[in-house]
Amino acid sequence: MPTNKSAKPVPKKTGTSKPKTGKDARDVGHPDHHRHIGEILVSKVASPLGTLLVYSDGKGLVALDFPGNEAAAGIAVVSPKAHASLQGAADSLRDYFAKSKPLPRTLRASLDGTDFQKKVWAAIEKIPFGKTMSYAEIAARIGHPGASRAVGSACGANPLPLFVPCHRVLAANGKIGGFSGGLAVKQLLLRHEGVEVRGA
Repeated sequence: MPTNKSAKPVPKKTGTSKPKTGKDARDVGHPDHHRHIGEILVSKVASPLGTLLVYSDGKGLVALDFPGNEAAAGIAVVSPKAHASLQGAADSLRDYFAKSKPLPRTLRASLDGTDFQKKVWAAIEKIPFGKTMSYAEIAARIGHPGASRAVGSACGANPLPLFVPCHRVLAANGKIGGFSGGLAVKQLLLRHEGVEVRGA
C-alpha cells in the first residue's frame, strides 16, 4: 500500500454530544467527518450518481461521500488498486448499480460514532436490498421505542451511506424522509431497488 508521509492524522474528538439534526446532521466532506487516527486513503469511484469518494483506513472502509464533495484535507487520493478495501468497494458499487447486486456488509466497530449511533447503523445494515423500515421500527429494534427523531439524526450522521443503507429508512407515513445525499438521490436509490415511495 502506498504511504502518504504528508498526511496528518485527524484526531478524534473526545466526550459526548447530543445528536445533530437538520442541515447540521452530517458535515459531509469536512475533515472532522473522517475522524480516524492513522493514515486514511480516499479513492474516486464513478457511479450513475456521479463521482463517489470512498475512504479506507487500510483495514476497511470508514466513510463514503456523495458527488459534489472534495476529499477531506490531508487525505491521500489514490487509485482503487492501492488497497484491497478500496478495490472491493469500487467493484461492489459497480455491481450494485449495473447488476442490482446487494452491497456487502462492511460495517466496522471502528467507525466514529456514539454507542447509540452504532446501534442504529448496525440495525440499518441488516435491512435487505429492496426493503425498507421506518425510523420508529429501527428505534424499537434497538430497544429505544419512541426515539424516532434520534434515529433520524443517527441516519444523518452515517459515515458510510450505501454500504450502511440509510436510504432504506423512511418516515412512519411511508414518505421518503431525509437523506444526507439529498432526497433526489434517496429516491433514485430506492427506485433502483424497486421501492416506490411517497413524497418528502
